[in-house]
Amino acid sequence: MNRRHRLIDPASGDAGVTSGPAERHILGIFLALAVAVPALAVAPATSALPATFDTPGSVSSAATPAPVNPATAPARNAGSGAHTRAFAAVPGPDAIYLQLTDRWALRGDGRLIHEQSSRLQLNSYLAINRGWGESKITWDPAVETFEVLTDRTVLPSGAIVDAPANAVVDDQPPAAHGQPLWSHLRRKVIVHTALEPGAVIEQTWRVTRRADATPWLEAAEPLYLDIPVRERLIEVDVAGREPVWQVTTPVPGMDLAPERHGT
Repeated sequence: MNRRHRLIDPASGDAGVTSGPAERHILGIFLALAVAVPALAVAPATSALPATFDTPGSVSSAATPAPVNPATAPARNAGSGAHTRAFAAVPGPDAIYLQLTDRWALRGDGRLIHEQSSRLQLNSYLAINRGWGESKITWDPAVETFEVLTDRTVLPSGAIVDAPANAVVDDQPPAAHGQPLWSHLRRKVIVHTALEPGAVIEQTWRVTRRADATPWLEAAEPLYLDIPVRERLIEVDVAGREPVWQVTTPVPGMDLAPERHGT
């Protein structure tokens, strides 16, 4: 017979939990474990954590690395080649335009053509990865057509690498985001391949505007850029004897030599 007994506190007279033979057997097992392995009963809760996860206010048992002196760190790594900086400074400019030409032409039927050709020399990885690894030109597909005539890279060895067909993609100009009136604009992204310091990007693209869009020529071309320009040429071709007005803003230290032909 399995009998259960109710335990009563002699001081208060309140009834407590009930216990029987099974409960007393389990209680005896726990007492035996506590006596046989006292470390289990007194082990701190944080003893199972690694030393690097010590609780606030405790002292870590892991070895603390010695502080690094910035003045001596380069000397330890000098000559190893394992810590070469990706964007190390170069003695000259990061990039330079060997030649940059913009040609504007107004045809007799009203078509407006803008063609740009350039030879851009890259001298550093900063120019390749952060500056001029891509060319981005905004255009309007509703009234314009865009053509990439040349996109190739001349390596320092003299080898020529033509960009693949999928190196030209379209996206939307960031300024048109959230602007319904300008959401139809697109930006042509020309990706340049096989780039390395000393390589020269040779590029030519052309934008042709439809005759009934704007049957006049209006252009604004910068003469001063963020990088040096060895040769800068701007050409304007107007059909017939249409009048042309030229407004040039002087650039300090730049000698302008405009050439005027015809009317």
